[in-house]
Amino acid sequence: MSKSQMERYSLIAAGVVIVVLTGGAFWLSYAHLAEVAGAHGLGESPIRRWAWPAMLDLFIVGGELLMLRAGLQGRTDWWAITATAVGSVGSIVLNVAGVGADRATVPLLDYVTAAVPPTAALLAFG
Repeated sequence: MSKSQMERYSLIAAGVVIVVLTGGAFWLSYAHLAEVAGAHGLGESPIRRWAWPAMLDLFIVGGELLMLRAGLQGRTDWWAITATAVGSVGSIVLNVAGVGADRATVPLLDYVTAAVPPTAALLAFG
């Protein structure tokens, strides 16, 4: 196998891992945010409970797609970076904020567990 083929296969493997990691991270983050939405006023409406985290995640996906487009064009799209950053930071903050009602008794690892999926989604694409 040539060096060029090995590089190509490793790039394909890395792409698959990134897609799986990003998909899993979005799924975990989305599920937690849907639980948070249900516990904070949207529990009676399954559609609103579904839509609330979807809006946040769509900022991230839209921004990432625009960044990919800009990268393919060899330029920087600051609007895309801003949309991705706002969506990602919002997701991280809201996932962490949604941990437990009694902050005094919540273990630190619960906050870390809530922060990992949206952080992984951000880093996987980056």
